[in-house]
Amino acid sequence: MNPVSVFEHEALPAAARLTDAEKCALERLNGSLGFDVCRMGWSEVRATSFVGVVQLPTRAIQILPKIYRDEGKREEEATRNLLFLLHYTRRLEVSETEISRLMEQRAPLSEVVYWIFARRLWDAVRREVLRGYVPVEARLNVLKGRWLVAKQARRTDGWRRDVFDLAYHEFTEDNLPNRLLKAAVDRLARCARWPETVQFLRQVRGVYDGVGEIVPKVEDFQRADQWMLG
Repeated sequence: MNPVSVFEHEALPAAARLTDAEKCALERLNGSLGFDVCRMGWSEVRATSFVGVVQLPTRAIQILPKIYRDEGKREEEATRNLLFLLHYTRRLEVSETEISRLMEQRAPLSEVVYWIFARRLWDAVRREVLRGYVPVEARLNVLKGRWLVAKQARRTDGWRRDVFDLAYHEFTEDNLPNRLLKAAVDRLARCARWPETVQFLRQVRGVYDGVGEIVPKVEDFQRADQWMLG
């Protein structure tokens, strides 16, 4: 389904009437961000000064900046100019050549962003998958790391001498940053429509086959940043 398009400070078109559930989702988003992305009125939903894509459960809303000249091509020009500004300020890794190629597809901003994310992530994992040391507690039949004597003693079969409760660090790709990226890939796979984007996501998903699955929480992103900093 194509996203609902609106420009900053404009009301959503009447044909794109939001359901009560979608309005509630927007209200929750406003509350979690601490500012209004869209303001809900009695008879309309109006965008504010923030631009980007809001993904609702059943459709997306793309809010574009009023930076265009040709009224007949305002969505295309606004999307191109926004991508160029993000590229110029180094907030988005996309080249001018790629912007021109993407604009030839006349795709909405959401699909463009999905493609950039999927392509950059595939380029990264194709070179090298992020690996690092993560703490592990396990019961093994060999000694490694630190023996958790007190923990083993509390077990009903703690007397066994053929297994040990241990704590150690394992060098693995199954770490929090990769779990968050895998969750993002799974989410985008339900939204993306471009065949090339879908293919990139499938390839990344295959690389992350050995990575655990999680439902991301807000605090996970700060924990992942701390893990990356070591």
